[in-house]
Amino acid sequence: MKQCQNRIILLLLVVCLLAASVGCGGYNSKAIIYYELPKPPLTLDPQLASEDAELLLVRNLFEGLLRRDENGEIVNGVITGYEYDNKVYTFHLSESVKWSDGTPLTADDFVFAFRRAVDPATKAPYANKLSKILNAEMILSGAVAAENLGVKAKDDVTLCITMAQHDNEFPAKLTTSVCMPCHRAFFETCEGQYGLSKDTIMTNGSYRLAKWNKEDFGIRLYRNDRYFGQFIPNNAGVFLSCNDSGNNLELLSKSSVDIAYIPVSDLQKATTAGLMTAQTDNIVWVLQIGDGFSYDFRRSLILCINRSLYAGDLGIGFNIAYTLFPTSMAGQDLEHVGMPAYDAETSKALFDTAVSAMPDKKLPATTLIYYNDPAMAKPVSDIVGHWQSNLGAYLNIQPINSLAEIQNTIAKGGQFIAIYPLYITDSDPTAFVAQLGYDFSKTATINLASVQTQILSEYRIVPLALQNSVLAYSPDLKTFKYTIGNGMIDFCTIKKK
Repeated sequence: MKQCQNRIILLLLVVCLLAASVGCGGYNSKAIIYYELPKPPLTLDPQLASEDAELLLVRNLFEGLLRRDENGEIVNGVITGYEYDNKVYTFHLSESVKWSDGTPLTADDFVFAFRRAVDPATKAPYANKLSKILNAEMILSGAVAAENLGVKAKDDVTLCITMAQHDNEFPAKLTTSVCMPCHRAFFETCEGQYGLSKDTIMTNGSYRLAKWNKEDFGIRLYRNDRYFGQFIPNNAGVFLSCNDSGNNLELLSKSSVDIAYIPVSDLQKATTAGLMTAQTDNIVWVLQIGDGFSYDFRRSLILCINRSLYAGDLGIGFNIAYTLFPTSMAGQDLEHVGMPAYDAETSKALFDTAVSAMPDKKLPATTLIYYNDPAMAKPVSDIVGHWQSNLGAYLNIQPINSLAEIQNTIAKGGQFIAIYPLYITDSDPTAFVAQLGYDFSKTATINLASVQTQILSEYRIVPLALQNSVLAYSPDLKTFKYTIGNGMIDFCTIKKK
């Protein structure tokens, strides 16, 4: 009888060990998730991260004062709680939070990070998220030093943030990359290389960085054993690769990767292969005309855009754009709000007036540059061809392989015409339009309909097409969620069979 009891106890121990490894939901807590990045990151410095790949990694390697849970709700991150009274936030840090090297995380790590973010010398792309903190606007303008920012550490576990004005969106902003902590002493040892290699980054989130190979690209994240928050990963780690072979669907079908972007044209094939998919309209193609051209000239070209002429030439996954803000980001339908309508007669009259005021009363040699995506080549040709036949505007067309080159041309200003994609890397619409040079961070209440109307009324920018991104993933992944902005994926919530 005793021997039988021992066997039962042994069997129960084995079952318990299996349960610990696989889990009640049938997933394996020792599993590795394989993710194919569309583009490798250049930096893992949270204050400088701007591309989707960078924001994705920062989201999984760091934890801020607040964090979004698997349902998108804002919950405590490294804090046990906070109060807000008379424009002052008081955050209480958990005494158990640590950096990946075991060093305690303190309130000063947030003071240093926020000061870095608003310091103009840092050139943080999302610094305006902090603009409503006391003195932030003056610091961003260069009028006063970053040390005057209204953020201070009352003690190691108490952080006080004084606002210049109330900001309803401030808690949401605290969940994003630019608001992640930075260890002052470690940062200084990096001597300008912070966030550029495995050895020059120190993290505090659900995962730790175990490998970052840039030449034969590969990044490995493992569950952070020094993380004691509420977002302990449901998996052992994430291996990230990046190749430009264009065979992501094949890699997914062979289970070589678990998650990867695929062309929209492969959507049916992915479904047939038993893969799961998630898609969102997170790319807006715009036409931008430089201020070196007159208002009448800019208006004439934009009023002469007949969307029905190129609608049929847009590829799968592209749709005509009648708004700058896709519903997935704006949360409301802004189609046609402030959008200039096609008006060939007015366009021709404006064009003739504008050209008559130019030197030699003719349009100088002008080239329209566009980002070289094959799916947009024919629509671009349609638009320019219509300008030529209706206005007598003869333009050259030049595809550009580098989006950075197009952005540099735009930054120089003057006389340019460009068609290029804008990527929505943040769910905040004001951050999106900041890419176009518009700053609405000082506006107390943002009315997107008014913002869109204002931008479009200047006839510098007009949306042409919306493009979907499609993420395909293995059916072995459970509780997978894909959201617009802030890196899009929180790996720790994913369970893998």
